Amino acid sequence: MRAISGLWTVLALSQNSTFSRTPNNAAGSRPGADGISTLASFSRCSRIPPTIPSWDSLSSNTSTNRRFKTSRKSRNKTRRLSTGKTTTCGRIRATSLTLSRNTFRSTPRLQKNNDDQKQLENVPSFVMNHGVLPSEQLYDILKRTKLFVGLGFPYEGPAPLEAIAMGGIFLNPKFSPPKSRKNTKFFEGKPTFRELTSQHPYVEVFVGKPHVYTVDIDDRDSLEAALTEIKDLKVDPYMPYEFTAEGMLQRVSTYIQKHDFCGNSNAWPPESALQVRLSDKGQSCKQACQDQGLICEPTYFPLLNNEKIMEKNGLKCSSMDDMMEVYAPSRNDGTGACSLQSERLLFSCVGLDPDYQRICPCRDFIHGQVALCHDCL
Repeated sequence: MRAISGLWTVLALSQNSTFSRTPNNAAGSRPGADGISTLASFSRCSRIPPTIPSWDSLSSNTSTNRRFKTSRKSRNKTRRLSTGKTTTCGRIRATSLTLSRNTFRSTPRLQKNNDDQKQLENVPSFVMNHGVLPSEQLYDILKRTKLFVGLGFPYEGPAPLEAIAMGGIFLNPKFSPPKSRKNTKFFEGKPTFRELTSQHPYVEVFVGKPHVYTVDIDDRDSLEAALTEIKDLKVDPYMPYEFTAEGMLQRVSTYIQKHDFCGNSNAWPPESALQVRLSDKGQSCKQACQDQGLICEPTYFPLLNNEKIMEKNGLKCSSMDDMMEVYAPSRNDGTGACSLQSERLLFSCVGLDPDYQRICPCRDFIHGQVALCHDCL
């Protein structure tokens, strides 16, 4: 079975995920109104034009060699904004809204259905509900907002990135235990074993403080400490380079110039970027790589699905077999038996089993351009 883009030897991971804005794929971006990025997936190629400018020529052009800049310097802002969908309203815990009430003016933006007012019954009475806003009005509010409070849903949406780009600070709800198809109805039936450690794992891992505070909003002490720290904090607007127009052009240029679409090689990213790591027992490759300041690169799994490679990298095997599990290739820590992956479609960075230690294909990444490794340019 081949992927849609298999004829071009491209692993189009954005087609395998509900969420295109993750490091697990080659998400692209295009600039939106007032410098805000909206997102699109670079998923497949049709025809390559006969002449394509290289990234060097693009980056030397003054019209494209322009990182996200803004004249909106940090100001004394006291407004707090929350955003959520109707499915969130019935589950809102008022803790995060109530604790910050005396510090920030509350202006939640909740998508609602006028025919079902019960959706808003759990929203605290002191909030000002804007409802669904046109993008221009939302951006105007964001410019005057210091704290953008996540309500736990929707997952991995663009709104926190828009708030950060306007100079706001995102209060990112931490999930403990992580949310996945095992414990969250939203993910049931979806083809992913990802575990979300927060409402927005991307900004948690790749942006962080001072723009993002990831806090367990059910832990009152931690929440109060974060709000106290944020109260007197001043930050400038920030947009990760990969979400700017230039960042998108860099990725597209790199894919087209560096990848061999016509040959038989599947070596993208280049094999020189591969860094093999062993997970702890019961740990996913995603976490094992992240603990080393790297990311898991699933396109390298076939290179490690080999008995000699596993033993060379420290997995001593008492026996060897094949299996169709998302945590293969791996080693049973109790028996010492190693297993190779027999189904290529099941190679997974997030698969794990409490009894198995995994061999993991990690790579480095460019800060602000997670889709690319240093050797990719």
